[in-house]
Amino acid sequence: MSSGILEGRDVAFSDLFHKIKHKNHKLTTKEREQVVAFLAKPGSVFDPEAHAAIYVLCLSSEPTAGNVALVERFLPDEVNDYTRAAAITCMFTIWDIFEERHVFYLKDALERVLDEQRHDSSRTALNAALHMMHDHTRYDLSVAIDRALDALFDAVKLEDIVENKEGVAANMFSSACWTLRHVWARRTEQRLTYFDTLAEALEVYRNKEAYLLRPLH
Repeated sequence: MSSGILEGRDVAFSDLFHKIKHKNHKLTTKEREQVVAFLAKPGSVFDPEAHAAIYVLCLSSEPTAGNVALVERFLPDEVNDYTRAAAITCMFTIWDIFEERHVFYLKDALERVLDEQRHDSSRTALNAALHMMHDHTRYDLSVAIDRALDALFDAVKLEDIVENKEGVAANMFSSACWTLRHVWARRTEQRLTYFDTLAEALEVYRNKEAYLLRPLH
């Protein structure tokens, strides 16, 4: 059945998400039951509406074991990357989950940063990993982020040699460097700077140690 059909729901999850985010809407008992029932359905991992439903649950609920288990269903490989990105944001940025079995998904996304089919979740994972790195002094995430940046930099160099132009790798690299600088600036109350050129991204990359945790040794 098409995701555009409400299947007995009073309102589309995308509309609920908008109301919660912009109008401070409080879920009714019935709406919450509908969200939970939808996310628990086996087929929901392939439904485009899952992206909004995940945000509805996370923005309106505490990270109980049951809620975390529902969102965790949307982290594996078979899930649409756009939906997986929502699950990563909710788990690690909104709920601040940092148990090791969940952090695995962040590290996995960073290791696969060059996979064009996973760009949404890799961008989201980088942002979440940076916040977790600072909040919980995670040197392992600092190393993982450093490696992801190096992998993107190498891909940019290869892309330039082979195609002689800025392509997918360059766009991802620029986005990653902007996120690295942006998270650091917000946390240190520095002036936020916006850039969209590869030259500016390279400047951040060359100074990446300033935005990561210093090695223990």
